[in-house]
Amino acid sequence: KQHAQELMTTKKPVMPSKHFIRTYFSSFRNDPILSTEAIQSLNPDES
Repeated sequence: KQHAQELMTTKKPVMPSKHFIRTYFSSFRNDPILSTEAIQSLNPDES
């Protein structure tokens, strides 16, 4: 436990890979809540 705490204090942050980021954001593509909000933002008069 002590060794892990020491390593975490000196660990440098690492950016995730481009593939991970692309996959993460594509997982929200078919989200019904985000889709509804996007449609409403395009047509604010219909709210």
